[in-house]
Amino acid sequence: MIKKQNQVFLTSLIISDIILMSLAWLGAFKIRFTFQLFPVTHGIPDLIEYTYMLPVIWLAFPFSASMTGLYKQSGRKRFLSEIFQAGKTVTFLAILTIFATFFIRSVSYSRVVAVYFWVFATVLLTLSHRLSWRFLIKYREKGDYLKKTLVIGAGELGQNLAKKIEFHPEVGFMISGFITVDPEKRNLKTVEGYPVLGGLADLNRVIHENSINQVFIALPAKLYGTVDEAIERLAEEMVDIKVVPDFLQYMRLNAGIEEFEGMPIINLVASPMFGWNAVFKRWFDVVFSLGAIALFSPLMLLIVLAVKLTSKGPVFYRQERMGLDGKMLMMAKFRSMYVGAEKETGPKFSEKGDTRATPVGKILRRFSLDELPQFFHVLKGTMSLVGPRPERPVFVEEFKKKIPRYMHRHKMKSGVTGWAQVNDWRGNTSIDKRIEYDLYYIEHWSPLFDLKILIQTVWKVFFSKHAY
Repeated sequence: MIKKQNQVFLTSLIISDIILMSLAWLGAFKIRFTFQLFPVTHGIPDLIEYTYMLPVIWLAFPFSASMTGLYKQSGRKRFLSEIFQAGKTVTFLAILTIFATFFIRSVSYSRVVAVYFWVFATVLLTLSHRLSWRFLIKYREKGDYLKKTLVIGAGELGQNLAKKIEFHPEVGFMISGFITVDPEKRNLKTVEGYPVLGGLADLNRVIHENSINQVFIALPAKLYGTVDEAIERLAEEMVDIKVVPDFLQYMRLNAGIEEFEGMPIINLVASPMFGWNAVFKRWFDVVFSLGAIALFSPLMLLIVLAVKLTSKGPVFYRQERMGLDGKMLMMAKFRSMYVGAEKETGPKFSEKGDTRATPVGKILRRFSLDELPQFFHVLKGTMSLVGPRPERPVFVEEFKKKIPRYMHRHKMKSGVTGWAQVNDWRGNTSIDKRIEYDLYYIEHWSPLFDLKILIQTVWKVFFSKHAY
């Protein structure tokens, strides 16, 4: 694997970062209580009390870095991107650290120290990673430390591989050129700026003349028979051999490769909710749903009275929806329509001026207040705070036949709000765009993405164009 190229570097970087986070915490303490830029009202604590938090930082930092993707291959990132990446990681670390202080009752930690820590840690992490990755790239660029790489296949797959390698100089690969099996490319001198060094018959000669260290076989599926010939020719050469499978057109949701008893398994469609991802999202849902229920309970009591006193029928409206992995759930909402409103129209999406809605129901829908009971579903675990909105089975049957990949949205637990909703793709709007945004959310899920959607949801409650 390409990641193995930098294992020693990454291990060293992680250890270095943990040391820097410790220094940032202790430095924040020193600056706060030495210079006292803000008044100290409760006396100066002992430094030893603040060292109690160091083990928490040591344990929380790798988790934070993992959740924010801090150690993914850096590539040619801009400085602002590196600052943002470091800031995300430190913010996540700070949240976990502050959360841990609630369990250390014997010490009251300064909020000013926490702010200093966030600033110092972000600056140190940014500079550390920028300098470290740049050092690695310069180290790799020295000829003695580069692996001269040959790509068999000058088609789309081989070209994409070359671009990705060029974007990541830190892996230490240098593309020497292409070997083409396409007769139409035999007479080309270059492809994507790299020389075409010959055909498959020239493979052994090209390896010796260019001192090739490794070969990537990047051929389309229709030419897989050629792979056997290429491997036979490479059998007598002292080069590393890697094969890039041509499954790009089939890879969909969280695609990747894993290993089972030494056998590589290619995931074409998979949910991101496994292991610590699932644990964290559930913890996130429980904490925030409890807070929402406590915050909105007085409002929900008023809505119960308003619905009960202004129209006949039950306060709650329960409807079957399709959720995670196609399992059905009975979703509860505050009733916003007259009883029996769909007897004449049948199932359909809400629309502007919908005559089925009660006067109170129109207000509830306009500000999405009819959705508040779903926080209890989140607490129970049948829904999540953020995710694709669950759909009625009658619409699922219709959409799955018309829209490619529609059913992939059920690889994530249904949400009270979602990426499609905060981008105003809700109600009677384009189903294709909703699915596009739902799938984007699943493919790019992260705790910070969830938090971003929740913050934007508050804004959309008041300014959505399609809430009716």
